[in-house]
Amino acid sequence: MSSLDVYIQNLHDHQCIFQIPKNEVREIEHFVIHIVKRFIPTTIKALNPNFTVLEVVNAGSYFEHTKVKNPDEFDFMVVVRELSTPVSVHIQKGCMAGYANVKLRQRGRWHSSGMEYTPEKEFEISILSFNAFLRQAVSLVPVQKGRYGTLIYQDVAVRGKPYSVFSHVQTANFIWKRKICKTGEEMLYQRSDTTNTNNENLKICVDMMTCCHLPVDIFSEILPISSLSNPSLIKHGCHIVLKPCNTPSCNDKETPCRLISYTKSEVEKMANLDENWKVIYKCTKLLFSYVEYSGIDSYKLKSTILHLSARQGHIELGRGLILVLKSLQISSSKGMLGCYFNSTLNIWSISLSYRYFTKWQILLLFKIFRVFEKIPAGEGQHLLLSQMIDQWIGCT
Repeated sequence: MSSLDVYIQNLHDHQCIFQIPKNEVREIEHFVIHIVKRFIPTTIKALNPNFTVLEVVNAGSYFEHTKVKNPDEFDFMVVVRELSTPVSVHIQKGCMAGYANVKLRQRGRWHSSGMEYTPEKEFEISILSFNAFLRQAVSLVPVQKGRYGTLIYQDVAVRGKPYSVFSHVQTANFIWKRKICKTGEEMLYQRSDTTNTNNENLKICVDMMTCCHLPVDIFSEILPISSLSNPSLIKHGCHIVLKPCNTPSCNDKETPCRLISYTKSEVEKMANLDENWKVIYKCTKLLFSYVEYSGIDSYKLKSTILHLSARQGHIELGRGLILVLKSLQISSSKGMLGCYFNSTLNIWSISLSYRYFTKWQILLLFKIFRVFEKIPAGEGQHLLLSQMIDQWIGCT
């Protein structure tokens, strides 16, 4: 075992694990799932019978079992039934690989403006109309009282481009008020040492992205053969979200093409990932989270991990981290990183920020780790590596 292996394992065990007890984490998860999968769909249906939630899909790092520090963010895809059949929508190839042009077949069904819109605009308006009822349903969420704390609704916000009212992500913000045992009261569990914001309170955000769902064979003219024959995509299908592509020609249009998502397959793949690769993913994500200007978001890192784990299988922590950094260095230099479930989709095209600056961040970290991969484990070496990583964080 090298110094790098020891450093990664210690980093994971001390900084990546949840800082609150497992029973409390399970209770927070229970409340969030109840709100998003039961209360909100029922309430939306009561507010507007024209809209039905077909399915709420688990997404993001919490359900992939790769969340670090605290369970303070939950991600979901909310599938609209009325937009999820070939009878409802017609899709064509977008201006970029991995994107689709979506047209609504039944015009004017889900809005009452009385105005005439293009079929592409009708699809966007339908999702935005659904989002308005989604936000209204969120605002009606009652207080959730549990054994270990209370979940209290704060507000709901919208995120994404081009500006908030037309954003594709609805974020519900909650406060988790942790139970404080009174004098003489028996502790229900043993808390670990932690430095949570506001002492006993934890801010929790729940991100919900509205989408439509279609079987993978509907994308026969859009996706490559490798995607169409992928067993996981055949099983789970694909989703289309409002997120537009970033090409100048498409941004100039009133109705840009939309991103095709493989979230359900990605969550399943990540959740079943080899444990060493999960540790590598979480530690790399943690390291880059300390960098103020970084183009390495979790989706680029996740795609890199999925590609490498499929090729390499089980691997030692240090070696795996070296391979991840090397792959990121190459992809940031070339500006090309294929999506695991669609090789034609360039992940760097989804968010281009700081690509060239990121290349040098990775290169420096890569050189540091390459040295320590060759040094046997020892307390002095581990301390030196920790100091060098701290300096790297400070420099970047």
